[in-house]
Amino acid sequence: MAEPAAHDAPDSGLRLLENIDAVPSIHGRSAFALEVRRLFLARRYAAVAIELPPSLREPVIEAVRRLPTVSCVVYREAPPVYSDEPHYAYVPVDPCDSIIEAARLAIAERVPLFFIDAEEIGYEPPVVLPDEFAIRRLGLKRYYQAVRPVLAAAAEGSARALRERQMAAHLRVLKQRFASVLFVCGMAHLEGIERNLQGPPSAPLRQQPGWLEPPQVYDVRPRTLVFALGELPYQAALYERCRASLEQREYQRIDGLKELLIEARKRYGEEFPEDVPSASPQAFQLILKYIRNLCLVQSRLTPNLYEIIVACKGVLGGPFARVTAETARDYPYLDPAGGYPSVAFGKDGLILPDGPVKSRSRMPGRPLSWREVKLDRPPERFRQRWRTGWNPFAGSCSWPPEDVRIEGFAARVRHRARQVMTRDLARSEKFQTSIRDGLDIRETLRHWHKREIYVKVAPPALGGVGAVVFVFDEDESRYPNRMTWHAEHQNESTIACYATDMVEDFVGPGIARARYGGSVFLYPPLLIPDIWEDPRFDIARNAVERITLVGMYYSKEKAVAYVGHRRPSLRLRELARKLGRRLIFLPLKAFSPSGVAKLRVFHILNGHAVRSYAARFIQ
Repeated sequence: MAEPAAHDAPDSGLRLLENIDAVPSIHGRSAFALEVRRLFLARRYAAVAIELPPSLREPVIEAVRRLPTVSCVVYREAPPVYSDEPHYAYVPVDPCDSIIEAARLAIAERVPLFFIDAEEIGYEPPVVLPDEFAIRRLGLKRYYQAVRPVLAAAAEGSARALRERQMAAHLRVLKQRFASVLFVCGMAHLEGIERNLQGPPSAPLRQQPGWLEPPQVYDVRPRTLVFALGELPYQAALYERCRASLEQREYQRIDGLKELLIEARKRYGEEFPEDVPSASPQAFQLILKYIRNLCLVQSRLTPNLYEIIVACKGVLGGPFARVTAETARDYPYLDPAGGYPSVAFGKDGLILPDGPVKSRSRMPGRPLSWREVKLDRPPERFRQRWRTGWNPFAGSCSWPPEDVRIEGFAARVRHRARQVMTRDLARSEKFQTSIRDGLDIRETLRHWHKREIYVKVAPPALGGVGAVVFVFDEDESRYPNRMTWHAEHQNESTIACYATDMVEDFVGPGIARARYGGSVFLYPPLLIPDIWEDPRFDIARNAVERITLVGMYYSKEKAVAYVGHRRPSLRLRELARKLGRRLIFLPLKAFSPSGVAKLRVFHILNGHAVRSYAARFIQ
């Protein structure tokens, strides 16, 4: 995703009157907060006016002074609307909101700040507008001109029309008092304010406060910040970090997405250190491409949380998607000792200390839609229930789709080991009548002074590759689970392995997840005793030696493939010589790290009956 060139900053605002510039915006979006900041710092206005009523001045300023701690100003409306039940309104003090940014700059620079909105709110249907990321290429003026035709005018006599008349009247007063004024409002109001400014002048109305009880500043509970902020909490924190930077660098939303993925990879590595190789730069490139395609389907330029999580899950699986979701909800600028009561944001409105209430925002942003994504981590109470419900007398079995994948991988390893054996038998000879298996360039150049041509001769390897030994991790202390599994049919291998404790990770009823530390695959399948109890292999000093000895002992062929981070030990090679076997070493780094990380994870089912519903829980 290439970053478009930024437009000329001083031309960002829209001129309402000869000394009043306006920034129409979508609430809660950092692109408009950047426009306000860029314009304010470029022109140094004598006054700032914002779309909030005068009765909220003191609590809003108090909440703005607490930034970057996110607060919410809540008050009970007067009178209740449509019913006798109490209705509440709130102002989220979002650091990425353009109105809050304007108030913040005015307070910091000691510029007069005016709250010029009417007390009424009015119910208006949400308007879906084009992605604000286009502002970086088009500029705010051209963006507003493009969306202006879809912004419906206020109905005569409506609360919105009253608000626009009141703001226009206040702006006329400010025009006379100050040499330059910056006005920030919602995008839907600007056209109505312009019409009122062109009409006959009128004085601002004197209004009573629009609340029954004085507004109160609340802390927002961290877990519900994702509903209170217009941007993702992690990206809001990045905006705040850029804002406070001495370098004065501007926040870029796409760079914020990349930083989110990098931070998620770091946390993923702390939780799943064995799977870090799967979160490679190539995987991130696929995630970004996936996100781009999802945005194109939705006719958007930037993704929301749902699209990010779906892309992460599709490329790196449920665990990484879950860590990414948790990272996206993280906001470090909290003030637990601030002494303010806390409020939560629920699906249907605010949840005050006394319980949930009907509520609406004075600064509604884009409409939200609820979408569900199934991730891998069930609640702990379910996992505990599944752990205690495991039936040790029902037996255990594998998950067939994983068997197919791991058997296919073992077959590829056998094929590659045969290629290594063939290379070991290859030789060069002088060209006679056939080029055999191709030109040997090195030998030909070596004898070029004699005008002789040499060709390669690669005779087929005698015999095949029997057992396959995988050593993913030699530290067996991290893998207490020892298992020997017999094949269910002729297309499966007999498997012996050491793995993580399945009791620690339940993903469903009768479904446990584990990770291979090392394993041996015997094909064709054999009926063998449990290798971990067989005294014939007690000469092995550790689990790696035991599974390698089993592979060499039961292999139908003389060659045994050994896949690991380093070559088999001298002792193993000596034991192979005594058993008449040959260990073919294949470095683990020769295979895809992400593919190996996925193959290491397997599931254990509590009996064959669990297979009927396991697909609902296995990601």
